[in-house]
Order: sequence, then structure tokens, then C-alpha cells
Amino acid sequence: MRANGESLSVFEKMSVLTAIAIAGVYLYRAELIFGIDSALSGLKAEDTIAFWTAAKMALSGAAASLYDAEAFRSSVSLEQTNLLWLNPPHFLLALAPLGLAPYAVTKFIWIGASLAALAYIARVLRLGRTGAACLFLSPAVYVSLFIMQSAPFVAAGLVFALLNAQRHPIASGLVLALLTMKPQYGLLIPIYLAAAGYWRTIGWASLFSVALIALSVLFYGIAPWANFIESLQTTHGENAMRLHQGSLIVQQTLGKLGAPEALRIAGQAAAMAIAAAFAWRVARKDAPAVQKIAVMLALTLVAAPSAWVYDWLLAAIAILVWAGQREFKNLPLNAFASIAWTAPIFALGDQSTMNGLIAPLSLYGLTALLIFNAQVLFSQQQRILATGRAA
Repeated sequence: MRANGESLSVFEKMSVLTAIAIAGVYLYRAELIFGIDSALSGLKAEDTIAFWTAAKMALSGAAASLYDAEAFRSSVSLEQTNLLWLNPPHFLLALAPLGLAPYAVTKFIWIGASLAALAYIARVLRLGRTGAACLFLSPAVYVSLFIMQSAPFVAAGLVFALLNAQRHPIASGLVLALLTMKPQYGLLIPIYLAAAGYWRTIGWASLFSVALIALSVLFYGIAPWANFIESLQTTHGENAMRLHQGSLIVQQTLGKLGAPEALRIAGQAAAMAIAAAFAWRVARKDAPAVQKIAVMLALTLVAAPSAWVYDWLLAAIAILVWAGQREFKNLPLNAFASIAWTAPIFALGDQSTMNGLIAPLSLYGLTALLIFNAQVLFSQQQRILATGRAA
């Protein structure tokens, strides 16, 4: 965020006003978001319930049944029967300890760890006090906490790994291996690392990933992996083609606009290919790592074959990083970012097609503007560096 007496941009004013409004929402709806019910019957469909249920089933020896939708749903209360388990089996290695505690403790730990992840992001990206406050009180974080999802951990992991890939390849590789527990967000990472020449990080990430998979087989057997792979065509496939208001992916957006299935699939493949090409270009630029990582976070959402509005934190971080650039103030990106900042809130409204389109269309527009302005800024920086070297 801006400092040294400079006037606030339109986006910065919007983010401050939004932070005040979100703070009021937290106070008004505190019980809905942070409430605990040991029987789960009084709670909304929080995703931490799915994580906690999966952990308990795995500890009881029923890990192979997680991918049976009926078996999984029978383990939660009636209010949460729309929950599914769609994550790979090695995710259970991280979740298993949560199954030893009551749900109230699990939820408390989850919220605390989420806030710690956000604090890490704000510190390493140097968002400043105002920027950090706007991040914590952003619509993106509100939606993530409302649904109790893992977006803060994914965002913190991506930021850490990409920021430290050159200096600390072992630590970065370990973090990226852990992020394979949410594999949809890792499609562009190998491309970025390869383009930047961070081959040691790729090697360590591959090694740690194999080790995590082997550990999951050791603890839970091979059956969960067989069922998971089968579910990619059954449960995953059916769920992916069913239209969801909170989805951000291109395939779902085209479906909401009435496109046939073949066009939806082709559109998603095109989005992934285009995002991959830009990820390669961004990695090759001689520019500050923080700026490149911000663009990568937005591209990651666009390329993901499964991305939801609770993952909007990746886009929000990209906006905050670029809001600190001097060029941001007078660019169309500033005005569009003001709109995109509040976009995830609409997906929590009524189930209208319009509300389901605001967030994904905002994401695509924001990412396109980020890429354009990044190319301009990176080119300017490279010319300045070249001039300095020549001198």
C-alpha cells in the first residue's frame, strides 16, 4: 500500500472502506462463522467438517471408503450431506492429527493456523500495516473463513516456495510436495520453476512428493489410491460438469453462459495452455520476484481445473502486491481491481446466474490486466537495468 504522504488510489480507498464493512460483518455474523456445535447439527456446511470427518474415518481404518459418496456422507450430520471428499489420499497424513480432537478444537486450530498463514503472507510480501489490515479484512478472507477452506495455507505455501526456490530449494521442494495435497493449484509451478532454471527445487519437490505418496500407502494401503483414481472419472467428473455458482474455472463459466460440454472442455484446455505460456514468460523476466509471484497467483487460479470463490485469496494477494506499484495509480487496473476486490461476496448471494458470473469474469479481466501491465513494467525495468549496465 502507498506510504510517505502520497494520496490513496481509488482501489486503496475501496479496500479500506471494504475492510470496515467486513469488520462489521464479522461482528454481526460472528456466531455463524466462528460458532461451535459439538454435535455439528447446528453448523452450516463447513469444509473443515469434511476434513475432520475424513481424518476420523482414516484413523478408524476406513480411508478406502472416503471416495464412496454415500459412505462419506453417512458419517456427517444431516446439515452437511452435500459435502464430498475429493482430495488425494496423502492429504490424510496432514489431517490425521485433527481426527484425535473434538471438532471444536479442530476448528479453533484451523482458524488460528489460517490467521498465522495470512500474517506470514503480509510480512514477506511487505504489504505494510494498512495492506495487512485490508488483507485480513478482505472479502476473500471472509469467504474463505465462512466456508472454512484451505486457501490461506495454499497461498502461503505458494508464496514461500516461489520466493525461496532459488536460495532454499530443499525447503521450497518440501512445501511444494505438501501442496500436491491440493494438486489443482500446481499445474503452472513446474513450468515457472523450469523457465527460471530452479531445477533443484523441482527435483526436491518430486522426491518429497513420492515420499508422501509412499507414506500414505504405508499407513492406509493402496486401496484409497485406487479408489481416488477411479473417482476422477466418476465423482470428480460428475461434480466438475455440474454447474456450481462458486466455481471460478473457465469450463464452468462457459457452462453458465449456455455453452455445450465440448466447448466447455475446449475452453478450459485453452485457458490452461494460455496461462502456462504466460507463466513461462513471467518466469523469464528479469524483474522483482514479488511482482512475478503476484502474477503467478492470479494465473494459478485461471489455470486450475478446479477453483472456487473461497480461493479468491490468491487474486486478492496479487491485487495488494500490485497496488504498491507507482504505475498502478493511473492505470485501468486500479479501477478494475476495485471491482474485483469485492467479487467473491456475490457468490454467497442468491443462486442467480449473474451472481455466479461476477467472480470468474472479474478474475479473467483482472488477470489479463495484470499480465498486460506486468509486461509493460517488466520491460521498463529491464531497459533501466540494461542502461545501468551499459553505463
